[in-house]
Amino acid sequence: MLSKEKKHYINQIRKKLRYHSDLYYNLSDSAISDKEYDDIFLNLKSLEESSSDYYSKFSQTQIVGCDPSNKFKKFFHNFPMLSLNSVYNKVDILKFFNKVKNRDKELGKIDFCCELKIDGVAVNLIYKNGKLYRAVTRGNGLVGEDITRNVYNFCSVPVVLTGSNIPKLIEIRGEIFISKKKFFQLNTKENLKRKFVSPRNTASGFLRQVNHRKNSNRLLSFFCHGFGIIKGKCLFLNQFDYLKTCKQWGLPIEDHTVVCKSLKEIMKFYEYIKNINEKLDFDIDGIVVKLNLLSQQKIIGFTSRYPRWAVALKFNTKEKISEVKKINFSVGRTGIITPVAELKPIDFSGVIVRNVSLYNTNFFKNLDIEVKDKVLVRMSGNIIPKIHSVIRNNKNRNKIKSNIPSECPSCKSRISHRNNIAICENIFSCPSQIKCSLKHFVSIDAMNIKCIGERIICKLVDSKSVKKISDLYNLNIFSLVKVNKIGKKTSENIIRSINHSRKTTLQRFLYSLGINGVGKYLSRNLANHYKSLNLIINANQNSLKNVPDIGRKVSKSIVDFFSCRENIIVVNALIKEIKISFSDLNFDENSIHLFFNKNIVITGKLVSFSRNEIIKKLELFRCKVSSNISKKTDFIIVGNNPGKKLMKANNFKIKKIYEEELRKIFACSSNYSKSYT
Repeated sequence: MLSKEKKHYINQIRKKLRYHSDLYYNLSDSAISDKEYDDIFLNLKSLEESSSDYYSKFSQTQIVGCDPSNKFKKFFHNFPMLSLNSVYNKVDILKFFNKVKNRDKELGKIDFCCELKIDGVAVNLIYKNGKLYRAVTRGNGLVGEDITRNVYNFCSVPVVLTGSNIPKLIEIRGEIFISKKKFFQLNTKENLKRKFVSPRNTASGFLRQVNHRKNSNRLLSFFCHGFGIIKGKCLFLNQFDYLKTCKQWGLPIEDHTVVCKSLKEIMKFYEYIKNINEKLDFDIDGIVVKLNLLSQQKIIGFTSRYPRWAVALKFNTKEKISEVKKINFSVGRTGIITPVAELKPIDFSGVIVRNVSLYNTNFFKNLDIEVKDKVLVRMSGNIIPKIHSVIRNNKNRNKIKSNIPSECPSCKSRISHRNNIAICENIFSCPSQIKCSLKHFVSIDAMNIKCIGERIICKLVDSKSVKKISDLYNLNIFSLVKVNKIGKKTSENIIRSINHSRKTTLQRFLYSLGINGVGKYLSRNLANHYKSLNLIINANQNSLKNVPDIGRKVSKSIVDFFSCRENIIVVNALIKEIKISFSDLNFDENSIHLFFNKNIVITGKLVSFSRNEIIKKLELFRCKVSSNISKKTDFIIVGNNPGKKLMKANNFKIKKIYEEELRKIFACSSNYSKSYT
């Protein structure tokens, strides 16, 4: 459950990103660098992923670019103009490489088209019968701005395509930019009232001029890199051939493009471009790696923000030096003790870093870090900062050696060590572990006990009012008001919420226990398979292997949990207070249902149901509700104002179900009136 402070912090970052997006896309200006924007974006993404109950479809992490301004006529793209996922190192490009390689057995042999990532303005040039018909900015990916007149006036793109076999209609996508040479010439002109800030903003500024004044110099250049809709015969089967065909039609392409057959070749090309970057006459911020074959791209598909078959491998790793103020040791829900370096605050483009995780005891020992050490902190694309190294040549003689504690910092129990991980085994009495377990137990996807946030949990544990999760159900208004600064009204709300949680489902109950490795999805699989808590408690590892997606490690974790006497005492105490519903899980009746075992995606807003209500009803039929369209999607439920998912569903010819039909389907279901508490 998020605190008010964290919600406020997330909202402030969202507001900051919206401001900079509008400045960048609509006002052709920027107050921060692209890398600084990426850092703030990734910080928000990381926060939202760890706070899934505070999702917003209007967050910059969920949309592409920025809504177009009202200065230009709006134009709806025939096919979305998406962004690119960004990575910054060999480890991440390897993950992308392996993910693509292992995603689908149908792919066969793969190679990649590697291009320069031009730092310009993304545009969509629409040619009808070989003539430039319209030029449109990316906008928010779905709707852009009509900038045709300015492209005619300022940009050196062909108005008429030349050569043969030109499609009746083709959307040529690429980047408009200004060369370094022309940018320099602009900024050295006499009587210049204000210097241009950057080549990218200058290009954007010319494209967004409203007065359409002509410029015979054609200051702006264009390189094509992709395409949208094609009507007519498609002459190319892969990305590299597409670019060659564009060149034959008179469209400019960037000449450094190569086809790479291995990760080694990709990295070799990346290092080469990195070395010649300064010599190029235009700005780039990395390379783009694309699956070459178009048929393979189609198999891999898209997310709502970017194609899965392409990635931007960017330059610029940010590094800063700071000093270690203190080494702290935090205790998590499972007892794992993590060393954390408290640093003198450092600013990474608006993101203030004060604490950096040292991961585990092995990393901590190898780093040989001490208080007052100078350390090199690196932030490579991923917003999670990392201490890269300790600067050994600093002359600070007052350094303080920090050792891994032999006792738990929370409860003073002895620490055990397993696989370079320090663990407090005092599961049932360690205050930090109890607090973390309670936080998980009351969370929205577990028992959904409102009004009990982190502050209340700390008060309850510190006052010894709650020593284990089952103690929550022994609380009353009189015992709560005795706890420091918990008032009568708050106490009444807490008791009301606790009482509301006394009816729940097997899936929620299992998830709330916090069994190591058992999340929401596996809790559902366990509930679906056994339909009985007693059967799960008494299940052995051989039996658990028959449950979908449960392997050896998780099955051992489940058996170990229910073999522990203290856990069984807590579970027995809970089931005396909680009524667990099994009737919702009668799947034998539902197995012939239209939705049974299907993969479903939801888009748009429905009037009769909230998103959560639909998901809960669909889960009664073992549906897997996904956020992304793929070839495995069986149905898409369509509400008002559907997004890009509907377009993708049309491309995959996925069956659409609208709200009226959905109501009829649920009305005919025997479980229609049942839902999770």
